[in-house]
Amino acid sequence: AGMERLKASYEGIDDISEADVLFVGDNVFTDITGAQNVGMQTAWVRTDYAYPKEYPRPDYTIDSITELRPVLGLPT
Repeated sequence: AGMERLKASYEGIDDISEADVLFVGDNVFTDITGAQNVGMQTAWVRTDYAYPKEYPRPDYTIDSITELRPVLGLPT
């Protein structure tokens, strides 16, 4: 549903796929797992608990969203 809203909101991105999206979140269960289940890339913002070993690993693990600058090809 989020992808449909994204495509409807921005002209010219009709061909974007879930694999082209980086979902950033701090909740393993609702953010990371949910995004992985629909094929999105994921970045987990570390919190005060360890990432559960029984869950698939995120593509990136960060302490702050500023660490995404190089991932997104932005100058640091």
